[in-house]
Amino acid sequence: MRMDENQYNVVTISEAMTYHSHEHYKIFVVLVGKCEFVINGVYYCLFPGRGCIINPYVVHGFCSELYNQVLVMNIPKDSIEEDLSYFHSDFFYIDISTQRLITLLVCDIQNNEFDSKIYQSVNNIMLWLLKRCCVTSSPSKSVSKLDIARIENYIQRQIDKKISVAELANLACVSKSQLYSLFKQQIGLTPHQFVLRKRLELAKKLISEQAMPLSQVAHLCGFSSQSSFCQSFRRLYGYPPIRYQKFSLENPRSLI
Repeated sequence: MRMDENQYNVVTISEAMTYHSHEHYKIFVVLVGKCEFVINGVYYCLFPGRGCIINPYVVHGFCSELYNQVLVMNIPKDSIEEDLSYFHSDFFYIDISTQRLITLLVCDIQNNEFDSKIYQSVNNIMLWLLKRCCVTSSPSKSVSKLDIARIENYIQRQIDKKISVAELANLACVSKSQLYSLFKQQIGLTPHQFVLRKRLELAKKLISEQAMPLSQVAHLCGFSSQSSFCQSFRRLYGYPPIRYQKFSLENPRSLI
């Protein structure tokens, strides 16, 4: 989409990850489905209602294996920089009613012929709606409690991959420092410790229920190597996974 054309659109992101950059600001808002973004080499997963701002010349890519609808806005640098203070970070959240309103606006524009003034007016309205959401969900109204169940579900879906603190903070709509603080308050662990424990819990389950090599268990649970997996397993449970595997095979109805 060229900058002299319509500045916004609702698109479907494909399965293929392609990397590129732009001379202008780009705003993405996921309306339906789940989309994976890589921005400056960092992986993020966006769900409905989550949006992000891509700065000019920043290399980014995106893909999705599911059906999705994503609002894409191309904004010239000189027309948005004064508005950036409304967006307290590169990621933001919009409520369901605003998502629906934006979808209706874009669909109406796409299905009818309007002059450039109407296009620009709708563009301004959508930008105003996004700014309003950012103001009402500003840091002064910060999250006081994490949705641990939602975080656990995300970890389970990504358990065989690297999971960063930035991803979890993005999922929880908090900063990384706030995520650390809330994790310690609610469950007494750091985000890294929590993810590691979930990996090891799954590993223990796989060892006891399925006869497979430890190298495969390590891979399925997201460990970089079998050695790293064995060290972490022994550190948490007090015995190596090979011993637990042997015990499970000899005593299938018993657990250590």
